[in-house]
Amino acid sequence: MRTVISMNQDWQFAKLPGEDISRLPEHFPEMEEVKLPHTWYADGAHYYGAAVYQKELELAVESDQEAYLEFNGADRWCRVYLNDVFLGEHEGGYSVFRVKIDRQAVKAGKNVLTVLLDNRDKGYISPLAGDFTIYGGLYRDVNLILVSENHFDLMFYGSCGLIVRASVEEGCGVLALEPHVCVTESGCRIAYEVLDEAGSLVGSAEEAAEKTAECRISNPFLWDGKEKAHLYTVKAKLLQNGVLCDAVELRTGFKEIRMDAEQGFFLNGNHLLIQGVAKHQDYAQVFSAAGPEQWERDMELLEEIGANAVRLSHYEHPQYFYDLCDRRGMVVWAEIPMLKMLEDERCIDNACQQMKELIYQNIHHPSICFWGFQNEIAIFGEEEYMYGNCQRLRDLIDELDPNRLSAAANLYSVKNESQLNQLSDIVGYNIYFGWYYGEMKDYDDFLDSFHRDCPNVPLGISEYGVDCNLQFHQEQPKVKDYSEEYQALFHETVYGILKTKPYLWGSFVWNMFDFGSARRNEGGTMYYNCKGLVTFDRSVNKDAFYYYKAQWSKEPFVHIAEHRFEKRAKESIRVKVYSNQKEVELIAGGVTYKVASDNGIFSFDEIPLVMGENQMTAVSGACEDKVVFVRTEEPEAAYTFVDPNPEINVRNWFLDDQEQEKLFPEEYCSVMDSVYDLVHNPEAMEVIEAWSMKLADGMRSRKATMPLYRVINFMRAEFKEEQVKELNQSLTKIKKLPETSK
Repeated sequence: MRTVISMNQDWQFAKLPGEDISRLPEHFPEMEEVKLPHTWYADGAHYYGAAVYQKELELAVESDQEAYLEFNGADRWCRVYLNDVFLGEHEGGYSVFRVKIDRQAVKAGKNVLTVLLDNRDKGYISPLAGDFTIYGGLYRDVNLILVSENHFDLMFYGSCGLIVRASVEEGCGVLALEPHVCVTESGCRIAYEVLDEAGSLVGSAEEAAEKTAECRISNPFLWDGKEKAHLYTVKAKLLQNGVLCDAVELRTGFKEIRMDAEQGFFLNGNHLLIQGVAKHQDYAQVFSAAGPEQWERDMELLEEIGANAVRLSHYEHPQYFYDLCDRRGMVVWAEIPMLKMLEDERCIDNACQQMKELIYQNIHHPSICFWGFQNEIAIFGEEEYMYGNCQRLRDLIDELDPNRLSAAANLYSVKNESQLNQLSDIVGYNIYFGWYYGEMKDYDDFLDSFHRDCPNVPLGISEYGVDCNLQFHQEQPKVKDYSEEYQALFHETVYGILKTKPYLWGSFVWNMFDFGSARRNEGGTMYYNCKGLVTFDRSVNKDAFYYYKAQWSKEPFVHIAEHRFEKRAKESIRVKVYSNQKEVELIAGGVTYKVASDNGIFSFDEIPLVMGENQMTAVSGACEDKVVFVRTEEPEAAYTFVDPNPEINVRNWFLDDQEQEKLFPEEYCSVMDSVYDLVHNPEAMEVIEAWSMKLADGMRSRKATMPLYRVINFMRAEFKEEQVKELNQSLTKIKKLPETSK
């Protein structure tokens, strides 16, 4: 039978700067003792390179047993040795993988297990890009698994050796059972049992170990998301002449899904608007080395806000969280870390490997409805080879799991008519009007234009959001002030638009939680992307969190917004309350005010303030929230973000359309053109090289579809705005190439 032994304790760890882990180093530096899960990351110390983990262990492997080492997450290239004997390697930082222990490598007594890791960009292991930290480390559990010689194959793409495909056919639940086994004797058979949530046997089958089997369940209870997440348990026993050799157990569920370009997503025949958030796996202090305590907290917050779906971006997440989604009824978009696609066969081969691992390891989870195969690959330019590679990934999804939908997330620069919008069952757009470009109202025209041009493409929003630093507050919030008030206003405005589009299958807020991004230094915060509705440590729900709670949650509540904007140098203020109730009362200064609303936003205008403290209470039924605002003589200077290197605001360069046409003529180059187009224009690059070779080199490495002025903003400490205007003037003397003209 199978024995699983935790290997998380008593490891030694050291970084190996400059080492190449393709070979085993002759000597290791002094090591420190660590326990798993472990990452070597620390804020301000972003180490990218090789590292070693070592552990002594005694291995008692019987003659009729096989032994495997299981790694639930090793970031991102991993090679494993036992007593200096190479056991295997894995390229990819997020999926489960195992290596078989070579019996010849095992010694009596103490054995030395050596695990080499490298989190650097190897050139073809995805992710090759992304606005999130590649932490490094053995950041999920490691186990030793002992099995009999006849066992379910532990080397089949990190799965348990049993692939369970659940479907519904004419009201009957069908389980297609695909075993993968390692057997040394003929005649092995597998006995299957299917149990409902009460533990009652509702189906069974028996088949030769090498053959697929099928179980049919009449009138099954359906996995119906938040309505009722009904699960079944599949047990499989590998038998040799009636003797039990190995056993596996999985939970699964039955559902039917479909997508309509006009009406959106349907679960079990009922329309379900995706009211979703996206999340990364990291968590303050532990970073990528999070565990059940952190994952349970994340799910608590997802349930509190009332979300019915989660995009588990941008890679495979731990099995524990997929299990949580199954049990709590969360619809899941799962995806591989394909954020930059190269014209390199090794790149697409690695992506296919990671897609197989993602699907084979998770296909039994009923919560997963969408398999994502690319995110914003066109940010580095849209190339012909991408279409064939995306089709290859799409075909792989269809082959492995025809019962779910393939998904892709494109960015704003991908034109409506692009083939990238035709290669997946559903399309999501990552759109940031009102933050990186354009205005909040632009969502309206963009969505209608896409649906008009591509009426047969199911469209949703896979990312939208803005950064927020809870230190900053403004009475009149505006873009890039990083205030909590602007984040709230953004979501009120944008989600208000999204709700009016019946053809959208839904949306995923970017992001549920602040997350690590080692390259960032923005809005007074280093090393984090602060677009979350909740802080990185999950201790503070930002105001925008309560806006969505008012939209989605059925649990009655009231929340007075802007309470961190405590100090006010005004005679009166507007007090904003979020609630999912129809009417809210505000008690302030002994006066009761009453407001009704049907959009979750309650605005109490011109509420007087006296000098000093002003307590206010919002009430609706049994729900209550209290805050104190303090009237001061002078505005609080600390509430205003002062950018030490202000962004170049191109929109401030002109006063009207005529001036804009002069500064950015349509047929000539300018800083408004994409990096991709300019890199492919030799004359333009000559001008840019003369202006800044560093910028030119950066453009060539990026080849991004973002406008040149945005790339300059990343380097804005090095350039003055007048210099950028001079560059723009020089570029406007160069004609755009025909193929890049807009």
